[in-house]
Formats: sequence, C-alpha cells, structure tokens
Amino acid sequence: MTDGAELELSVDDGREPVVVAVVGEVDTTVADRFRTCLVTQADLGKRTIVVDMSGLRFMDSSGLKALIDARKSLGGGGSIVLRQPTRMVRKLLEVTGAAVLFEYG
Repeated sequence: MTDGAELELSVDDGREPVVVAVVGEVDTTVADRFRTCLVTQADLGKRTIVVDMSGLRFMDSSGLKALIDARKSLGGGGSIVLRQPTRMVRKLLEVTGAAVLFEYG
C-alpha cells in the first residue's frame, strides 16, 4: 500500500483547446497538484480546458473540488470539457449537482 494516490498529468498545449490527460487516481493526497495543473492553464489564458479522463481509475470529492476551482478560475467565458469521464465520476457529478458546471465530449 502506498501513502497516496498515483497520479500522472500530461498537458498538450500545442493547440486550442489545451488537453490535460489524467492517469491514475485523484484523492486528497494529490488533488492540489491536479487543481494547480488545471488553474495554471486558466492563468495562462486558456479559455477551454479539456480534461481527458480515459485513464482515471478513481476520483473522490477532493478531485471534484479541484475541477470546480478550475472552472471558477476560468470565469464566465471559459469552460472545462470532461472527455470520457468514468461511470464513477459521472455519478459523483450527478449526486453533487456539479454536472451542470461542465461540458462533455
């Protein structure tokens, strides 16, 4: 057993929109790193951030908070697009009412 989740983040910012690929798990031990990665893209002026979740194995409420924080950092003119969210992530978004904050594609 490890002391925290294993998380790999990769950013493809060669074109718009920027794509952040998430591989592994997002829990309290790595959520801040996830959040920082996303908010940094907003701070760099990216208006649309695609979060590729095809490699995501687990995400808890701290990961959801990171997504919401990143969405807020974009303001009214930006969006976060969740690509291939798992059933578990979709359920987390629906149960919390946060599903309406994101686009899907």
